[in-house]
Amino acid sequence: MPHRKSALRCKVSPEIVEGWTWMRAHPAILRLAVMLGLIHAASTMPMTILVPCSQDILELSAIGYGTLLRAGAAGGVIGSLLGPGFVARIGAQSSVFLAPAMMAVPFGIIALTSNPYVMGFALLSEMITAQLWNVVTVSYCQRLSPDDLLSRVDFLYRFFGWVLMAVAALAGVGSSRLSHAL
Repeated sequence: MPHRKSALRCKVSPEIVEGWTWMRAHPAILRLAVMLGLIHAASTMPMTILVPCSQDILELSAIGYGTLLRAGAAGGVIGSLLGPGFVARIGAQSSVFLAPAMMAVPFGIIALTSNPYVMGFALLSEMITAQLWNVVTVSYCQRLSPDDLLSRVDFLYRFFGWVLMAVAALAGVGSSRLSHAL
């Protein structure tokens, strides 16, 4: 059977370049994308060591670890439900600055606690503020992006977050292994 060429071709590179060009022309969106990446990196690194922390420091069983994860998930749901009202009350710009500042508190608690209930509350709180950030920034990006570029801009925005999340996960695992070796 002879080789058939695909009739449908998708040129990804020109589309990404087009989205990148638009994003660079809108520095607020680019700054939010970089901030997303940094926030994802800051939140991913401690999450990569949550399993050994849960076992070694909090002395939790698998069910206890699952309960910690459920606390974070509940925070995500709560944040998604309360976020729009919170943004309406204090404004989008204040929310953009407040959410990352509020995220720092749970991370500090996570780093310092050996109490599983405090850890669960910190994970719940962190996810509430993370969803506040998402409500504000993603809706802003979607409102500002032209319809024909929305998927490209959204791809690049999320690319910043996912790439830095992967780098931070590797760094977190590496630091965890290094600390165990010492």
